[in-house]
Amino acid sequence: MPTRRYIADLEWAQRRVDDGLRRVAEQRDRIAWMTTRGLDTAEAEQVYGHMLKVLDLMIRHRDEIAEALRDAGNGSERDR
Repeated sequence: MPTRRYIADLEWAQRRVDDGLRRVAEQRDRIAWMTTRGLDTAEAEQVYGHMLKVLDLMIRHRDEIAEALRDAGNGSERDR
């Protein structure tokens, strides 16, 4: 049976991923807005790239928690 800790961790990680997705979309929109006004977007694009890397890490972390939950459900819970 999955532990409450893993379930709480998964819920927390999913909220972080959802927030990250929202922020990445906002940054993408910000770059588009700046581009239409002829503004320099180099720094905004650099930040966007960093945001995508962080989002990827957050998604991997969430997936690791989900995997631990599946393992716990199969009776092979790993120590974390």
